[in-house]
Amino acid sequence: GLHVVKDPPRFDMPLLLGGVKRARRSACAVEYKGERYILTTASNVLFSTQITLSVRGRDKPFKAHVEHLCVEADLAVLRVVGKPDADAFDELVAPVPLLLQLPHLNDDLQVLLPPSALAADEGATTQDMPLQAHVSHIGMTTYQAARHKLLAIQLSCNTIKQHLGSPVVAPQEDGSCRCVGIVFQRIKGKKLKGGQKGTEDAVFAVPAIHIAHLLEDISRTGSHQGFPQLGIEFKDMHSPALRSHHQLPGCHEHGGILLTAINPTASAALVLCVGDVLLAMTGLDGVRHEVGNDGTVPFRGDERVSLAHVVGSKAVGEALTLEILRNGGKQTVDLVLNIPRPLVAPSSAGAPPPYVIIGGLVLTAVTLPYLEQSFGKKTWQKAAPISLMKLLREYPGHPIASSRDTKASRSSSSSSS
Repeated sequence: GLHVVKDPPRFDMPLLLGGVKRARRSACAVEYKGERYILTTASNVLFSTQITLSVRGRDKPFKAHVEHLCVEADLAVLRVVGKPDADAFDELVAPVPLLLQLPHLNDDLQVLLPPSALAADEGATTQDMPLQAHVSHIGMTTYQAARHKLLAIQLSCNTIKQHLGSPVVAPQEDGSCRCVGIVFQRIKGKKLKGGQKGTEDAVFAVPAIHIAHLLEDISRTGSHQGFPQLGIEFKDMHSPALRSHHQLPGCHEHGGILLTAINPTASAALVLCVGDVLLAMTGLDGVRHEVGNDGTVPFRGDERVSLAHVVGSKAVGEALTLEILRNGGKQTVDLVLNIPRPLVAPSSAGAPPPYVIIGGLVLTAVTLPYLEQSFGKKTWQKAAPISLMKLLREYPGHPIASSRDTKASRSSSSSSS
């Protein structure tokens, strides 16, 4: 179980304290390439002042601290303080191996909740309590911790807030379990009156492939590098008239998307132009991904996924080859993937708000947390001044300014490769 004491800052008034909060959540130990890691969600430990880990059979909790933070994928790597306690923790807690293969729709999985994550009056038992769940959707989802779109596993089951940070496991034929993800957010189902059964919660889990991406970064560079993005906005090319205008032949034989905007801080801005048609891309692994008319690429046989997922699965600094159609002629361009910077940061990445005092004025950065706390979390898009809202559209690819529907008729592919 994870016990956290937080002191979140006030982004609208940086000189004031936000107030101390306490929470009970979950964490898990996983094994990847022979190494052990303690993982939880970034949301669980953001602005934490004290973190302790409770283990079944031990009355004294372990003190821990955040070693690596990945707000984009809502992940945090913890480390137990002190070598004697770290060794004792390793003896008491057996890690769960990661399973990098994504589950399929309607697969039966289990969400584990350690009894130490519950208070004494909540009926904790001496056994881990598996919660039966089935996969209802796998697709691009907005991770609320950083307003970043990544692939996520959606489960249908009834949960409590202590499940945030719990491992999602797939039972194996030999009786063991493998971790396929970690619960990072949930949407409560609707309860009906009169004792009738309502809808189940929509539970979202970070897939193991994103966990492995973070751990590979740590192993290779010693820190989290992030999920690269192309930093583009595009329009689909279903329209025959639009395809004819841009000299894209055929209707089904050749797919592509029309670039409508490019973030100037993205590496793509050096080789791509507005009006180009993106046809395909090839990474260092040599796999060629043909881009469909809706901005998706083939995925697991007959499935499709946003090209943002393919880009995001790459590493920062990795080379990517793009096939484009420019002025009716096919070209091949190479770029080195990076992370474009939005003009208005969608999150603080766990840092308190910066500020400077000039005379009687307190100046701070315009960020999404500032807008939410100043004008209301649910009403800021209507209540905030137009001059501030315009800043969200200054750079293409901002997760709020370029929000799109699932059909991606006109969207931002701030995709990581």
